[in-house]
Amino acid sequence: MQTPRPLRGADGVPRPKERATARDTAQYLLQYRSPSNVHPGFAFPCDAEGNVALDELSDRALKNYLYARVVTGSELGWPSIERRR
Repeated sequence: MQTPRPLRGADGVPRPKERATARDTAQYLLQYRSPSNVHPGFAFPCDAEGNVALDELSDRALKNYLYARVVTGSELGWPSIERRR
């Protein structure tokens, strides 16, 4: 039996879910905001646990997502999960 992967890594950032689908990610956004308003921030569709369907992101969105994860804590604040309006 396989051990389930943790939802969050040691850095506190949600880990991507391999099988998240567009249906799973339709209602929530993973928001990365700039604490100093220097950077506009990013928002990515996610499920209720903050898992982003990486396979369904455009090339540009995937690059932005990976960038946001790298600069979390320096240029961007920690992500929050918010319901889409």
